[in-house]
Amino acid sequence: MPKYYVTSGELQVVLEAFDPMDAAYKALLSCQGHTIDERYFYIDERGFRSKWSNSNANCVKNSRKFAQHIIDYEDVYETYGTDNELD
Repeated sequence: MPKYYVTSGELQVVLEAFDPMDAAYKALLSCQGHTIDERYFYIDERGFRSKWSNSNANCVKNSRKFAQHIIDYEDVYETYGTDNELD
């Protein structure tokens, strides 16, 4: 399994997961006591990266500076939340 670097608010974790969505789910389960960003997980296989936002629109999106994947908390809950620990 690939290794993913996940950040959201105070949370910064490195974990193995099947894909970025699985990494967001595992990060959510491991966030004990950390404040997470109210909406997004920033996920990358290359290391911890900066957040991508509309204010960065003039930059090249594939830049090494920004996270490869941005996953909304609600998407994680919709994917994994109905039959497990997120309920």
